[in-house]
Amino acid sequence: MKKLMEVVKEMKGMEVAVEDFENEVIIAFGDYEFNGISEVVLEKSMGQNYDYTAYVNEKNAPEVFISVEKTDEGIIVLDAWTNEKEENFEKMIGKTWAEVKEDMIDSITVEMENVDVKSGSCIVDFTNCSFLSIMGTYREENDEVIIEVADNAIIYDNRG
Repeated sequence: MKKLMEVVKEMKGMEVAVEDFENEVIIAFGDYEFNGISEVVLEKSMGQNYDYTAYVNEKNAPEVFISVEKTDEGIIVLDAWTNEKEENFEKMIGKTWAEVKEDMIDSITVEMENVDVKSGSCIVDFTNCSFLSIMGTYREENDEVIIEVADNAIIYDNRG
């Protein structure tokens, strides 16, 4: 059975025609189930920092939030994340980047307010878990922003 994080990873970067978007989201859920239910609901979101919400039609099912860009060719999924509560996230606190990189590399983000250009340091957050952060380095090279995290950097709980 598919895990919800696999669904999220599959959606990221998806490019589809507008008329195929709902069907492709349902296909991405594949054999994912919540409490034995697999019927997927996709809703348009208004006034949020995401455009759609997808979830299995069951009470208390975790949701997938989808941010898209509409183009002349169709829809591109810019980002997707979930509010699924996983013990794995709590267990990541105190682990090194090397230990979690494979699972978390597609979910990193850096806000400019968390960048110290002078020192070259930054706080790296995770789109799939709001309470985890890690320290990284920031630099600009040939009009590109490069964020690096050392393999021995430690994941920490940013809730204080």
